[in-house]
Amino acid sequence: MGHPTPSGPPAAIGRWPVTSDPGPVSRRGVRADPVSAVFLMLSGLAALVTWFVSSYPVGNPLISQSGSKTYHDLRGLVDSSVSYELTALGMLAVTVCGGALVLLAAAVMLPVNHRPLAAAAMMLSVILTAVALWLLVKGREVVNIEAAELLSLDHPAWFLIAGAAILGWVGGVRALVVG
Repeated sequence: MGHPTPSGPPAAIGRWPVTSDPGPVSRRGVRADPVSAVFLMLSGLAALVTWFVSSYPVGNPLISQSGSKTYHDLRGLVDSSVSYELTALGMLAVTVCGGALVLLAAAVMLPVNHRPLAAAAMMLSVILTAVALWLLVKGREVVNIEAAELLSLDHPAWFLIAGAAILGWVGGVRALVVG
């Protein structure tokens, strides 16, 4: 195995333990990302607030009620269609996504690799974007609001959902880029 060569010591063949190439050494170590955490925290709080904001008029006499009351009313319908079920689940999904984004914001403050957290934040933002678009498309059928009326300032919940989606995208992309 390593016979002495005329130029010096024996070659290092078969050293144990075998080590892998560490790759390029980064100048800075893994650290917390407070900017991404702020974006994700604001996104999560905006999504959580929609559960309590009175902005969904439902029923024949239009009663403005909170997201939780609307969710329970839509789930309680006996002959509900798929649109009603999806809207009710969408309202619940917004709240769950909000809680998850708040937890991700806390995790981004840890000195760990942020790429998996960023991917999770962007997946949650996809859900928030889908719910915001669903309410625009099916708003008249389900919650008795036209799209133009939904975009008025009388219904802040849609703006909160859309804002949560945008802030979630910004925080997720920033955490992904910063790493």
